[in-house]
Amino acid sequence: MYIKLFFSILFTTVLIFSCEKKEEPIEEEEPPTIDISSLPATVGDYRQGGVGFWVNPADSTQGLVIAKNDLFASIRWGCAGTAVGNVNAASLTNLFGGEQNTADILYDCNSADCAAYYSNLATIDGYSDWWLPNTGEWTEIIENLEVIEGVCDTIPGGKVFYDKYWSSNQAGGVLAEDLAGSIDIRENIYDLDSKNGLFALRPVRKFGF
Repeated sequence: MYIKLFFSILFTTVLIFSCEKKEEPIEEEEPPTIDISSLPATVGDYRQGGVGFWVNPADSTQGLVIAKNDLFASIRWGCAGTAVGNVNAASLTNLFGGEQNTADILYDCNSADCAAYYSNLATIDGYSDWWLPNTGEWTEIIENLEVIEGVCDTIPGGKVFYDKYWSSNQAGGVLAEDLAGSIDIRENIYDLDSKNGLFALRPVRKFGF
């Protein structure tokens, strides 16, 4: 009798537990991905591989960024003894002109010992359309240097600037073979130096265009 009662209780217990509804694990929803390319930009935004230093006043989703770190702390402009002559002879000083200057340099000076070469070769955060900034682009960078450095100092992999950098501008006339433009960003001094001089390199790119 006791055995029958035991099995009866056991059967009832198993039946009750088997009928209980099992709770499904709660799946956490991933936050929606925001496409920042459609959002307005401001100077100092970390955006599409770099820190914004110029925003198009007519369309704030477009602008220019500079890399968060130097590609080199010390590199030659390159190809001393060669005057870059393609298209504009690396002479453009307007915003976005550094892109054509870099192409001009690479046309006559596609050397691994060359600041423009490594700017063009760079891939940063998945973006590979970088160029060596010209003097006009450096002017904008220097005007916003405090903001840019503040961002570079806080983001992963970011670093503040050295003192002297190459531009993509070649000297004109008879000096073109041997001299190119450099910028002391701390003193805001633009100079011509030997293409064999060793200065830092930090490229720029455009976004939203």
